[in-house]
Amino acid sequence: MKKIIKTFLLGVLAGVAISFGGLVFLFCKSEGYPILGSFLFSVGLLIVCSFGLNLYTGKIGYVLVNKKRYLLDLLIMYIGNFVGAVGTGLLMKLCNCGGETLKTTVEKVSNNKLFNIVEGGKTWYYLIIMGFFCGALVFLAVDMFKKENIHPVIKVFILIGCVGAFVASGFEHCVADMFYFGFSGVLFSSSSGAAFLSLLFITLGNSLGSIAIHAILYLSSNQQEDPYPLNKV
Repeated sequence: MKKIIKTFLLGVLAGVAISFGGLVFLFCKSEGYPILGSFLFSVGLLIVCSFGLNLYTGKIGYVLVNKKRYLLDLLIMYIGNFVGAVGTGLLMKLCNCGGETLKTTVEKVSNNKLFNIVEGGKTWYYLIIMGFFCGALVFLAVDMFKKENIHPVIKVFILIGCVGAFVASGFEHCVADMFYFGFSGVLFSSSSGAAFLSLLFITLGNSLGSIAIHAILYLSSNQQEDPYPLNKV
């Protein structure tokens, strides 16, 4: 039980950390500097990696080289990420963070991510594909950050580059989108069904991208066991 609670709480904190990155991105985008916001979004993943928090998209890639118990850990992390990200978004909405300008920005960002139950929404394959490439970049950033033979400064620059690349390219990150949907209130509106379906497809894409990259790296290195078990990732 203690392990479950710890896994969950570290997942909540990871959701909050990614929300910080999302909030910075929204501020920059609302002021007309989306590219700057794309790179500053990396503050969220830097916090996650530096403190060893449980971010689903940073952990799912290792699922094939872990025991079945790892699946339960991933589910607990994901729920924690959801609570942390959506909770932070709701608190930002409650205090009207950023005023009307930021409110308009997050609503536009959220509506642009919705599955096509609503007019003008995204198709299921679009969300999966955009999630796939995001998952691949996040896994590369997280996996590289753990390597001991890379200088810390280089690790930071590579991580910022990977995050900046996926945000600027419009790739979809399920935890960041949880924050956007919570902040905009779309999760609790008439479009809630579309929002949850969007998260489902994006999560699937993130998972496939992360697993695919890890599998390629794992097979090419001919490793017999995962060098980064759960408590070290």
